[in-house]
Amino acid sequence: MSSPSGYTPEERARELIDGLTTTLHSSPTPIVLANRDKALAQTILAISAAERDAIAAVAKMFDRLASSSVKTISTKKAAELIHEMLDEPEIPG
Repeated sequence: MSSPSGYTPEERARELIDGLTTTLHSSPTPIVLANRDKALAQTILAISAAERDAIAAVAKMFDRLASSSVKTISTKKAAELIHEMLDEPEIPG
């Protein structure tokens, strides 16, 4: 399931890793930055993005349920709905 911002979890993870690493002038090997403030800022961004994605996923589930004829839903049916949503192809944007 893609996020509202259009990033996949893999892209978001890469962005987080890139934000916490750097390469020295002549080295092809990335190193982790030892900057506490930058690490904290990157972590807060990642947590905020995850929260937005979770809220969007729950809203999508409620939208699906509201547009169906379902009056009540079991945990099994809720799990099936989540699996269906995860199996859907990514739609950009």
